[in-house]
Amino acid sequence: FHPQPALELLRRLGVETIGQLAALPRAPLARRFGRSVPLRLDQASGRSAEPLDPVTPPVAIIVEQRFAEPLLTAEPIAYWIAHLVTRLVDELARAGRGVRALLLAATRVDAAVQVVRVGCARATRDPAHLLRLLLRRIEKLDPGFGIEALALHVHRADPLDAEAFDSDLADGERADLAPLVDAIVNRIGERRLWRARAVESDVPERSVGGTAPLEAGACEAPLLPADDVRRLDARGRDHPWHPRWPRPARLLRRPEPVDHVIAELPDAPPRRFTWRGITHRIVRGDGPERITGEWWRRSAERESVRDYYQVEDEEGRRFWLFRRGDAQRTVTGDLSWYVHGTFG
Repeated sequence: FHPQPALELLRRLGVETIGQLAALPRAPLARRFGRSVPLRLDQASGRSAEPLDPVTPPVAIIVEQRFAEPLLTAEPIAYWIAHLVTRLVDELARAGRGVRALLLAATRVDAAVQVVRVGCARATRDPAHLLRLLLRRIEKLDPGFGIEALALHVHRADPLDAEAFDSDLADGERADLAPLVDAIVNRIGERRLWRARAVESDVPERSVGGTAPLEAGACEAPLLPADDVRRLDARGRDHPWHPRWPRPARLLRRPEPVDHVIAELPDAPPRRFTWRGITHRIVRGDGPERITGEWWRRSAERESVRDYYQVEDEEGRRFWLFRRGDAQRTVTGDLSWYVHGTFG
């Protein structure tokens, strides 16, 4: 039901009010507009049911404990944190959710509030694991003249249903890396522990991104519009790191220029180059692998070309170099050389 065409037609027929519309015979109205307009009239007057699906905001999960006598030492603080964790796990179980980020708020007698944050790689409501994470951060709390209240705030929670046992119990429990990841991340920080994920891009420095250590779906197929021509390709989707496109074990953050390059144009690999003050004489080479610019990103990449080569020097060290330009058209590049990575 599209209301705008129906409204335009009703205006042309001289129907301006709901009363005029309700006074029209139902049979001609249904033949002209279908069942949608009579149904909306019945729903507005209450003759027909119109179930509503309300948007219910999530309720924040918080457990708090206030004390008649302020806490001054680590032992009672740890005791009450354990008590709060037990209550929190019960609340999470009733809500069917698991913790991803948890805040411990300690209110001192001078009204100062100290907050300690812990995160989890996966949603969890394991009380022993949550307690370990919190107790490892307890030294960050300064009780001052005493702590008069402790509270646990669930900053982020994900759905967490009951977990099933493994299909083969004889194999024992599967190793779970989430506790180890949580212990490391909460000690050194989230930004210092990550894993590489493949990104759909032909430009090597854009084909790698960072993601959380246990994040799922790091290389999912993009959702294509219905009129996208890529839907016509019935072949299976290649992984961005397919073995037939070898990439170096170490990819530099940015390509580094090299000097004193000797190479036969247009397609021969370099015979010698100097990188970081060291001259390398090449004994083997393979290439070129041509990679063009992504013209849809920047106009400067419409004509850009990189020719990549895998080379090995006299000492067995292997490098991944490229030359800017195809050595035939000046618009494709200035023929400068760069090191982009090294092989193991």
